[in-house]
Amino acid sequence: MKARYVIVMGLAVLATSCSTSLPTVIPPTSTPTTVSPTSTSTTVSTSDNNPPPVPHCYYTGSGYGTCEGYVIPEPGTVVLFTRPDKDGIFKLTGPAPLQTETAVACGDAGCVYNHLDWNSSYGAAVPDAVDGTCKSNTTVCDVQIPPRTSWTPVFVRQNNNPALLYLLWNSGKPGATISGYVLDKDQQAVQGATVSASGDGGGSSPVDATSGFYTINVKAGQYTVTPSGGPSSVLPPRFDPESLDLSVDAGAVAHADFTLNGGLKVTLTLSETSVKADGLTVVKGEVTTAEFGKPAGGVTVSLRPQPSETGEAAVTSGVRLAICGSTGTRIWPGGSISSPLGPPVDVVTDANGVYDFTLTVGTTPGTFLLNAWAKNAAGELITTDLKNTSPDQTLTVAPPGNWTVGQFLSELAGLKTDAAASKVLAAMTNDAAGMTQSLSQLSGAGGKLGGLAYSPVYGAYGGTALLVYQDTSPPQVDATGQVTAGDGTLVLTPGQWVGTKLIPLTVLNVVIQKGLLNTAPTFPQWANGDAVPGWTLTANKATMWTSGFQYNGWAYPSTEPGVCY
Repeated sequence: MKARYVIVMGLAVLATSCSTSLPTVIPPTSTPTTVSPTSTSTTVSTSDNNPPPVPHCYYTGSGYGTCEGYVIPEPGTVVLFTRPDKDGIFKLTGPAPLQTETAVACGDAGCVYNHLDWNSSYGAAVPDAVDGTCKSNTTVCDVQIPPRTSWTPVFVRQNNNPALLYLLWNSGKPGATISGYVLDKDQQAVQGATVSASGDGGGSSPVDATSGFYTINVKAGQYTVTPSGGPSSVLPPRFDPESLDLSVDAGAVAHADFTLNGGLKVTLTLSETSVKADGLTVVKGEVTTAEFGKPAGGVTVSLRPQPSETGEAAVTSGVRLAICGSTGTRIWPGGSISSPLGPPVDVVTDANGVYDFTLTVGTTPGTFLLNAWAKNAAGELITTDLKNTSPDQTLTVAPPGNWTVGQFLSELAGLKTDAAASKVLAAMTNDAAGMTQSLSQLSGAGGKLGGLAYSPVYGAYGGTALLVYQDTSPPQVDATGQVTAGDGTLVLTPGQWVGTKLIPLTVLNVVIQKGLLNTAPTFPQWANGDAVPGWTLTANKATMWTSGFQYNGWAYPSTEPGVCY
């Protein structure tokens, strides 16, 4: 919302010139503007109830012009005041709070600091100022205007922003002021907005496109203050609050601030809603951000995986999958497999309001939930309105089969009669990683061993080992990297296979290829060094094969586009 709108006044009738009583103020660096004879003010009769016609204000390419005899900068907002307080004083307010210690520009002559100038900074004091209040870097300016037949212009300017132009006319009837700010959740002005005060003697005011400031001149009474307008959209912008009821006394100033709520909408989509837990599938995802139906780029969005938004629960509970960013690197979960970090992760949409990502699916079935919320520059959630956050996207990760660990050895032996499976087994090498890759190809969707999963580990004795487990019960990894499992997990250790009387000293992969493996220790047997036929076991300890999010229920290594670990 950085663009600025300029409101230029141009009405048909001119007011009486007040140049005889009000000095013309000329900026030191500007050239006086030449005004055509038709812009000369004329005397117009008026009454207390009817203000004079609003004057034309003329501007040139230099950014300056004239209004009622004043040389003024081009205004961003024009506000009409007709009711002073009971003492005939108009209490004017600058468009934004001051930060006088902030340098806005520096050069050879030094720095220019954030400043708020009334027209007194251009060479002469505001006429009829009360108590000299209209000074540079002063947000309040009291101006006393007696009843007359013309308007009195007073403007205030913050830095080089468009000026706020007040046109004052004393109706002779005491009034009051309602003012405030209309901002979005990034504290930026809501451009194109208007605030109205409904009630006897109410009025309306445009919102300054630079600061979000507005001010309404009313008479004392009860009012309902309501913002409207704002960015164009299919649906009208929503403000918080929608309106305010307030009472204001004569000569008093009442404040009513509003925040644009609901302009920014976040959409999250997944390419698929149901996949198999084969450890090899990649799902595409997309986040889009739009403001009132138009793409909004550069928006920070927090991806929030479920079932828990913080800590390890979001990583260790249920489905195990990784979120891969648009550059192909893993962005969630954080940490390592032994110390996983599962809080939400922030991404930024591109110039078109889009962020692409992928989900690398593991071998653990279940339901994965993901949603997205936008943040402001301070890191605070700004799509707190549930209508504008993305609804939960659900990815169902279904079991690829129903085979159990108890069926593994018999089913593995039966694969020797299957041509396709035999070809996969024939390529198996005699190491835990090679066995994992071969067996994983037989356990995916439509595979001969669907429902089983595999993880290589380091063993303290015998070298590397392969864990075979139910896909719903992956082994556990503690903070030291130690891996543990129960009776439902088998261990195949090439270095601890000693053969049988029938096939002495044959290597393990060949035994598997021939369909002759008929025994395998459970994880507790392997860890304890129990006696198991065909194996020479020593009390053992398993540690993780890799610190990345691979195996142990996570994805298998793959060259699939979009995969990450």
